Amino acid sequence: MNKLEPGIKKSEISAVIIGFALFSATFGAGNLIFPPSVGLASGNQWILGFIAFFISGIALPICTYIAIGFSGGIQENLSIELGKKFGKIFLFILLTVSCPIAMPRVGSLVFEISFLPFFPHFPKVLFIILFWGVTIYLAFNPSKVIQILGKYMTPILLAGLAVIFVASFVTPIGAPEPVNTPNVVISALRGGYQAMDALGMNVYAGVVMAPIFLALSQVKLQRQAVVKSGVIAGICLTLVYGSLLYLGACGTNMFPADTENTALLKGLVGVLLGRAGSFTLAFVVFWACITTSIGSAAGAAHTYVRLLNNEASYKYWVVGLCIISGFLSIFTVQQIITFALPILLIMYPCIVALVVLRFIFTNYSPKGKTGAYYGMFYTTVAFAILDALPMVGIESPGIMNFLGAIPLSNIGVPFLVPALAAGLIGFFITGGTRKEV
Repeated sequence: MNKLEPGIKKSEISAVIIGFALFSATFGAGNLIFPPSVGLASGNQWILGFIAFFISGIALPICTYIAIGFSGGIQENLSIELGKKFGKIFLFILLTVSCPIAMPRVGSLVFEISFLPFFPHFPKVLFIILFWGVTIYLAFNPSKVIQILGKYMTPILLAGLAVIFVASFVTPIGAPEPVNTPNVVISALRGGYQAMDALGMNVYAGVVMAPIFLALSQVKLQRQAVVKSGVIAGICLTLVYGSLLYLGACGTNMFPADTENTALLKGLVGVLLGRAGSFTLAFVVFWACITTSIGSAAGAAHTYVRLLNNEASYKYWVVGLCIISGFLSIFTVQQIITFALPILLIMYPCIVALVVLRFIFTNYSPKGKTGAYYGMFYTTVAFAILDALPMVGIESPGIMNFLGAIPLSNIGVPFLVPALAAGLIGFFITGGTRKEV
């Protein structure tokens, strides 16, 4: 038997488990509440809404995961061409900004949907302590996180989601109706941003794919396993998001356009499944949120330890992150969402730029590589900040008119054309050598 065959077989088996673990760690609070809202805002244009949501909420996160895999499985290597120090600082900022947004809403959502309807007088503070205590316990052994998520929790989560998936198409609650959403594409793209999966990949991708790099020594096999596991997770996300988004679109004649995200999810599943809907949704939300809390705590703690050269142990970081998340979980899901949007409108374009650059330069490093990185990344940052200003109450007609004149601004990506142009200019006017990862 060829010596490579056992390794290849092992990569194929592990890719399934890791793909499930990736889906399980990814699929959390935002993945449940935003697709129905996008569907409600899309109405009879739900297919267009799904395409836009797929781009920002599925394709971009999976491409981010693969790009990190092609960077050696180390998140900061995604931006190493901008400097090793920059890569660490950028990842540290990304973690420090995204964790206090993504992790608290997980605890808040599971309380609002899985617990409060059945125990209306139970103190939220006590519930939060219990929820994050369980997360700490399960995340304390990082070597078992993938097994816990991929082998045990994901099948349970998928079983609950299958009920909603089948029912939403077999017995739809209605037909998608026309809506008054000004721009379905922008609304859906922002819904995908708010799911926060592309940022999440920078939190837990390293931990999720670590078994691949431990088991396989050849770069080709590593990349094959990363791609396979990413595709498996992407397929799972597509099926789940599609059913939830279509469910929201079918509710356009039942729910007002401004229905709050959590209330919409509860209402839709209640109409779809009747009295059993509350139990089904409570089950799905609990498993989705506990898997994400474990994956996020483990991934962020592991990354902080590496970035800060073991100044604090893995377990200390897990406890610290869970305590902070527990404190912020006191806020409602809607309050956390409102606070997060301006930050996401700046961070997501940065991830887009780095992923595009990584795929262009992964295997081929022509002269001008460094210039392309500098030009594209910093132009993206500048335009993303300008685009996010209205979200924090800073409105300038001049800036808005300037952004509106840029190609593709009408679909919510005013940074894209200027960033590509700046990257191309930087490519031709500067030299650069490959920095090995």
